[in-house]
Amino acid sequence: MGIPFTIFEKSNSIGGTWRENIYPGCECDVPSHLYCFSFEMNPDWSRKWSGQLEILNYLQNVVDKYQLKENIKFNCEITNAHFKNGEWTLQYKQFDTTNTINNFTTNDTINNFTKNNLKEFKTNIIISGVGQLSQPNIPSFKDINSFNGISFHSAQWKNKINNTVDNYNEENKDTILNKKVAIIGTGASTIQIVPSICEKVKTLFIFQRSPPFLITKGNYNYFNWIKILFKKFPLITLFYRYFLFLKQEILFIFFYKSFLNTIIKFYSLFFMKINLNTNLNKNLKNLTEIVIPKLTDNYLSSLTKENVHIITDSIDRMNSNGIITKKGEHFNVDTIIYATGFKATQFLFPMKITSDYLLLNKKDCNKQQVDCKEENNDNKTIELNEFWKDGATAYLGTTIPNFPNLFLLYGPNTNLGHSSIVFIIECQMDYILKCLNYLIENNFKYLNVKDEIYLNYQNFIEKRLKNLVFSDDCDSWYKNGKKVVNNLPMSTLEYWYLLKKSNIEKEYIGV
Repeated sequence: MGIPFTIFEKSNSIGGTWRENIYPGCECDVPSHLYCFSFEMNPDWSRKWSGQLEILNYLQNVVDKYQLKENIKFNCEITNAHFKNGEWTLQYKQFDTTNTINNFTTNDTINNFTKNNLKEFKTNIIISGVGQLSQPNIPSFKDINSFNGISFHSAQWKNKINNTVDNYNEENKDTILNKKVAIIGTGASTIQIVPSICEKVKTLFIFQRSPPFLITKGNYNYFNWIKILFKKFPLITLFYRYFLFLKQEILFIFFYKSFLNTIIKFYSLFFMKINLNTNLNKNLKNLTEIVIPKLTDNYLSSLTKENVHIITDSIDRMNSNGIITKKGEHFNVDTIIYATGFKATQFLFPMKITSDYLLLNKKDCNKQQVDCKEENNDNKTIELNEFWKDGATAYLGTTIPNFPNLFLLYGPNTNLGHSSIVFIIECQMDYILKCLNYLIENNFKYLNVKDEIYLNYQNFIEKRLKNLVFSDDCDSWYKNGKKVVNNLPMSTLEYWYLLKKSNIEKEYIGV
């Protein structure tokens, strides 16, 4: 479309979650040939489910091929965004790379900034690509700062060289090698980390709040002749991608509260029992009735090792030597790894987004329908965090009323448990380009989604969620209290269709 653009990146390199998460065993839970752009398929994936470094290299190659670096402002973190008079003003911090640790800005660096240090950038349109899994979540345990050993979040892994445990530098030797290690949490990160480090550590304590359901992943390497075939005949690669897409799409039916969900539950239990020693079967007794399976090949076998222990008692507090549980049991450890997920429900955190959108008396302001004069209307400043106080919401997970020309990628209720988020992001980008094309063709300054369209979509989302396991009464990272704000309650094909059939003229106010 020939639209000039600038990309703000808070780190000193691209990659997002695949740059930050370098813990041992880190890999994708979506097949590689599906977890890539449709316009840049990769015939050289080494495995069905690729590791962190391979995915990061793929993203770097895409940036280089399409010469995107010249449009990226590195080491720039957006702090505020304000909409006024049809224009967005961004405020951002620009950091020296010497003041970052493992691509995370240090607290000292942040505290050294004042409002006078912030730089400004004006733009007509914002497209947010910050994602849902970018802000590490560390629980506020009592006396957490009293621990004298090494502690860090899994997304802040100490190894700055690679994501294996074979080439530890001096820092890593002091971190986990032959040490007593505690890992808190039993989500996807723990399931990947444990098999990779259990034979390297002296003792491994896994602190488990709730036991996960697990099914086999079945990862394997692609033969060289297969990769040659993919490279020589791109059409075969495309058909294979379609096959994987449809195969993953079918899995969505297991998220409904139905007998199909019960089937996958019992399959998971059977798989777990045959992979665990008899003395560990007691851990299966308290599994929840509703299951969202996680994929694994070797996590269960790691639990049977003599130096690996699952602790099911809740953590009460920390002390200088380790962790104390509610029952008073004390675990002396050298290192604590927080595999406790991210602040996933706090969308766009920690940015402050505000808007002086003109209310326009709630009338449709499309210039093709009514004559709107901005100077005759009252201003009202709206803060996005306040607007989202009951949980983040967005029309099609992409636009928010009263925040014109603000578009979200991987926004509220777009996360997947069965397929590739890359597909969702591409669908959203096609939709955003559709909006921008409509804006330019009609010479509008901005577009704002209509209240009734937004509210109808939220009602639709909430009704759909009631029939899915995501809404079950349990604590999870995709819920803000009792409201599910992360997961998409439909198949990716249905979502694609909703965006495809959308009518921008009827859904938006154009000014």
